Amino acid sequence: MKALESFFDGYRFRSRLEARWAVFFHTLQIPYSYESEGYDLDGTWYLPDFWLPEQNCYIEIKPPRQPTKEECAKASKLALQSGRDVYILAGDAWQQPPDYQIWRWAPLKIRSFPQAKSLEQNASTFITPHPKVAVVLQQLLDNDIILSIKYGHVSLQMLHSCPIPAFGTPSDIGSLEQRASTLSKLAPLLKQYREDLLLALTPEAGWRREVYGQTVSSGFAWAECSACGKIVLSVNRDEVDGDEAYLHQECQHPQAGKCNTASPRLLKAYETARQARYSPN
Repeated sequence: MKALESFFDGYRFRSRLEARWAVFFHTLQIPYSYESEGYDLDGTWYLPDFWLPEQNCYIEIKPPRQPTKEECAKASKLALQSGRDVYILAGDAWQQPPDYQIWRWAPLKIRSFPQAKSLEQNASTFITPHPKVAVVLQQLLDNDIILSIKYGHVSLQMLHSCPIPAFGTPSDIGSLEQRASTLSKLAPLLKQYREDLLLALTPEAGWRREVYGQTVSSGFAWAECSACGKIVLSVNRDEVDGDEAYLHQECQHPQAGKCNTASPRLLKAYETARQARYSPN
C-alpha cells in the first residue's frame, strides 16, 4: 500500500504521517527542514526526514512499530558521524504519549572534568570534532580497547576479563586474536588521524578526558519547560524514577524548570496535527 503524499508549509511530504508531525512542529513554532540533506554512511545512502536546528537533532518518522535492524544501523551511523543526536519517532501526532514511541541514538562523546572532582560534580561534554576520529574510537570501544594519551603519545589498552581457569582456552585466545586483528585493520586510520586523536584526547592541565561510547535509549516524549518555555525531547516520567524525569537539564532560567509532556501548548499542537487537512499538490 502506497502512502499518500501531502503538501504543507512549502514541502511535499512523502506520507500523511510525516505531514502531521510537520504540522505539530509548525504549530509549536519549532524550526525544521524536511529532507534537507542526504548522507553517504560508508556506502549506505541515508536521507533523514527532519532536521531540527534548535534541538540540534535529526528526526526520522516511522509507523507505530519497533525500528528495523537496518533503520537502527542507519540512525547509529548518522549519530556517530555527524556528532548529533538521531531520533526515530514511531507513531502518529495524536493527543500525547504513549501514542508514539521515541528512540535516541547519541553520538560518542569525550568528557573533560577536573582531576580533583568526579564526573558528576563538575563536567563539560565535548563532541569529537572529526567524524573519522569518532568512528575509530567507537570501533575500539566495541572491541574493549581503550585509547588514551600518555606523555604526548597515543596509548592503547585492551580490556580483557575472564575467569582465571578459562585463561588460555581456545575461546579466550580467539578473543585476543580478534582484538589484535581489529587493531591491525584500524592501524592506517590511527596513523592518518593521529594528530586529531591527540587534539581530542589531550586534556588541559589539571583536567582529565574520558571517552564515552555511543548510547541508545528510549522512553522520550515531547515536553515544554515550565520556566523557559522551550519545547524539548524529554525522558518520559514513566521511564525514569524520581524528579530527574521532570527536570529540564539545559534550562537557561535562573531556576531550572520542569518538563511537562501535556502542557496546553503541546495538547493544542497534537490536536491541530490530528485535524489538519492537506493538499495533494
